[in-house]
Amino acid sequence: MKQLDVDYVVDSSKDLTWHVAARRFAARSALNTANIYIWKDPLDLAYSYWKRGGGLTFWRSEFMKYYPRITPVGLPLLTVNYSALTRQPAETLADVCRALGMPYFPGKEEFWQKDQHQLFGSLGVRRQPKWSLSSLQTTSYPPEFAKHTDALRKQIAEDADLQTAIAALVASDVSKAPDGSGPQMPYSEKWVKPPWFYWQHAKLKVRRYRPQRLDDEVEEAAARPRGADGPGGGT
Repeated sequence: MKQLDVDYVVDSSKDLTWHVAARRFAARSALNTANIYIWKDPLDLAYSYWKRGGGLTFWRSEFMKYYPRITPVGLPLLTVNYSALTRQPAETLADVCRALGMPYFPGKEEFWQKDQHQLFGSLGVRRQPKWSLSSLQTTSYPPEFAKHTDALRKQIAEDADLQTAIAALVASDVSKAPDGSGPQMPYSEKWVKPPWFYWQHAKLKVRRYRPQRLDDEVEEAAARPRGADGPGGGT
């Protein structure tokens, strides 16, 4: 950041144990940090997994083993709905900037129009600044999936645990956050964490000393639905 005269860094990592580690690092480094969680409406998420071969029910476990786990480890909840972002990108990004205390200007959502210093992350996102045209696309369902939507909507509406999780995400939307509140949201790390946290942390430790090779990642990707590494929107 100092070498490149960079004021803001965006980390798109989804792993919650990494978010805790990043918060610890930020505290030691005197960096202002905010966590923003992008979430898809359940029907859109169902379609996202379905088109990758995940079936019509796979999405639910992925959703429920991620978003309800954020606050139990002490991470503050600030959210963006993916559908709102694609329908109204300028307004939604303006809300994000306002909550972060970051300047907004018209067209800022067109990140592909600006040179970016990218270290890791999505190769597709990395390539987009090299293209002259790009766009944020809304979700449309093909007939093969559309015939299941009524049953899925009924299932979603009757799922009490799912509705509780959705209500928490809606209540934490950036549009409702006070100006500049994002970096000020308190992080109170829990000394005793849920069992899943320690299991995930142990897997990360193993990965540190036995990094995945590219062929390992290809084999894993072939064995699971594409995009199954996290339920959020691909931004």
